[in-house]
Amino acid sequence: MKKFNSIEQFKNVIKNVRKHYSFINEPIPVLNFTGTCKLHGCNASIRRNNGVFSAQSRERVLTLDDDNYGFAKFVDALPKDKLNELFDKISDSSDVTIFGEWIGQGIQKNVAVSQLPKQFVIFKAWDNVTEKYIKNSVEWKVEEVGIYNILQVPQYDVEIDFNFPDKIADTLVKLTLDVENECPWGKKFNVIGIGEGIVWCASDQPEDERFWFKTKGEKHGNKGAKSNLPNIAPVNTERLNTINELVACVLPDWRLEQGITSLKEQGIEIDMKNLSAYLKWIGQDVKKEQMDIIEASGLDWKDISNAITLKAKNYFMQEFKNLTT
Repeated sequence: MKKFNSIEQFKNVIKNVRKHYSFINEPIPVLNFTGTCKLHGCNASIRRNNGVFSAQSRERVLTLDDDNYGFAKFVDALPKDKLNELFDKISDSSDVTIFGEWIGQGIQKNVAVSQLPKQFVIFKAWDNVTEKYIKNSVEWKVEEVGIYNILQVPQYDVEIDFNFPDKIADTLVKLTLDVENECPWGKKFNVIGIGEGIVWCASDQPEDERFWFKTKGEKHGNKGAKSNLPNIAPVNTERLNTINELVACVLPDWRLEQGITSLKEQGIEIDMKNLSAYLKWIGQDVKKEQMDIIEASGLDWKDISNAITLKAKNYFMQEFKNLTT
């Protein structure tokens, strides 16, 4: 199966763009980016391989006996003629995977889309034969069976000069906070509430994963959390003058919740015997996403690892308790 890779932050794309254009001996460019609403649910996909359909999470193929928030059941119940019509719109390839977000009631919490009936929202498609992404189209939808397309709500266009990427920071922050304060997807269904953020792709090459990044607002998951907006200005280390403040910055509740979701996607039960797998995921994710902030604070990983582990352990134990009481 084709796994949909996690989307990195703006700071990673700055490095990727500069590295790529330096490698091909071209000037650091000004690129146009298009943003789409980021939905807080579970990454999911539907594959048609020589006429056979299968449901997938980010990590595995799903079955009715080994499901993830009911997505396999949803796909199994879909009319096959409608699915074939959808895939035929996308490509004439014999093997295509549609990627999207599985959202709605009972999947995530504290966001507008969690109030909606369960639905699948397409954002990408992958040709397993050519091993390339297929450009998304708003026509890829079957609304009557609960399949929508992220292009059905407004997109956002920005121009980024990668010689001076900090100049776009205020614009990215404003657009992301607008989405956070009023989720466009929720508003489409007359539900007003918090949105997660925006996913940005280079407009001229939207299938190039190196040029994708995400911006999230600070209300997502935890109203007291630090923002996951572009970290392109020097970090205010005076505010991060204690380990607890730093841990609150790099490990907000939404990241703890994301770790729970990742375990479920892998088919790992929320059980105390799997605590180590959860702690491993949290540690790896914080290192991948937030090491620049940790280093800027004057601390290193060994200084905060115990506090990271303690906070993650307490969260996991509470989630386990909620499931068993």
